Amino acid sequence: MRHSFATWALEGNEEKGIAPTPIPAVRDWMGHASVQETEGYLHRSKASHSKAVANLDAYVTAERAARPLPTAAGVRIARPLLALGSLRERA
Repeated sequence: MRHSFATWALEGNEEKGIAPTPIPAVRDWMGHASVQETEGYLHRSKASHSKAVANLDAYVTAERAARPLPTAAGVRIARPLLALGSLRERA
């Protein structure tokens, strides 16, 4: 039951209007000393993981659109890219 509680609290439930809970709060509720201990109780589904990666990707895309790359004499200056490819492969 503790594993189910931790997972459900962290993921929330959109259908029932229950917002996801931050992991530090779940850690405190379960009486754990560290977030790593709480993570051992989590059993996230592949669909949940895919949704999280898609949300992160949408956020990064929106941030890039909001702040165009600077230019110097008409040449684009490269900005470091996030390694989202490795996250997508896990989904």
